Amino acid sequence: VSDHGRVGSITKSFTATVILQLAREGRLDLDDPLAPYFPGVQTNRATIRQALQLTSGIADYTTDSFLNALAIAPQRVWSPAELVGLVADEPPMFPAGTGWYYSNTNYVMLGMVAEQTTGQPLARLITERIFAPLNMTGCSFPDAADNAIPEPMSHGYMLSTRWDRPPTPPAPLPALVDVTDFNPSWAAGAGQAICTAADLVVWARALATGELLDPGMQSQRLTYYPTGDPHARYGLGVVDINGLVAGI
Repeated sequence: VSDHGRVGSITKSFTATVILQLAREGRLDLDDPLAPYFPGVQTNRATIRQALQLTSGIADYTTDSFLNALAIAPQRVWSPAELVGLVADEPPMFPAGTGWYYSNTNYVMLGMVAEQTTGQPLARLITERIFAPLNMTGCSFPDAADNAIPEPMSHGYMLSTRWDRPPTPPAPLPALVDVTDFNPSWAAGAGQAICTAADLVVWARALATGELLDPGMQSQRLTYYPTGDPHARYGLGVVDINGLVAGI
């Protein structure tokens, strides 16, 4: 439980919590449009709330071609603006608010909204607003150029570097690739954080109970939209899977 590891999309629940706190403080409104924050980007007339709920319809930059290119250059340092720029001119997937799609672009944009609103980097916001008050000392949000994980740490692996491989690879299986030191900046506010399992237990409790929010904002976080899977509904940075609330 003390090993550090990249927590991937659990980061979305951190980013969402910061946005909800800023809304509670009156520094933004969840129904504000994204457009003023992203001049020159196709924002599909979507709002901050729709980005939180993954109903914005904004195209996802993490396509198979992007991930395959990432595997070729795993140490590239990406800025959030570069990531959003990959889909700046892409047509929407659907009119905002009329569908649901798990697009990382939403949470990269939300991290940028938090930074523009406060004038502070997302790493500092998450650390000061979440990790510190909950004493999650094993968690961090590394600098974009930092691909290290604190010791003790666990390694992560994938089968080959082809993200578009068939779901059932032909025998023999591809070799395992250690992806532990891949630079995490390609995920930004959607997936850049590091934590221990022990700290994630603390976070799971705080997320479900609304410890860092007031009751009204927690109620909004737990207002769900259907995902198309009868067992899963998505809130504002949280998912309800058969009654289990998780941040992904």
